[in-house]
Amino acid sequence: REVIFEALRQEGQVFRANENGDRWDILSTLSDADKPGTAVYYCPKDLSSDPEFMLAAVREYGMALRDASEGLKAHRGLVLEAVRRDGEALAFAHDDLHGDPDLQPERV
Repeated sequence: REVIFEALRQEGQVFRANENGDRWDILSTLSDADKPGTAVYYCPKDLSSDPEFMLAAVREYGMALRDASEGLKAHRGLVLEAVRRDGEALAFAHDDLHGDPDLQPERV
């Protein structure tokens, strides 16, 4: 988990499994990350559904909300934390939350 959080601290997109799949590497530059998604995209899928893990993830890098499970994208508290970190994260929240006045970047 710590390596995932470190990757998120590094703008979220500098993380992937190595060629053998036996180790996670933080890559040296953003250009090395040739696949879409944040560090959460590359971690075991059960973590993207873990509310505690995802709360910590969006506190490091708000755009990690992009790779949260669909259920967590509808979690108002999680979305609020993501938007506090990065207002653009609201675009990845569940559609039902897009119009919530308290989640608008200018209000957070």
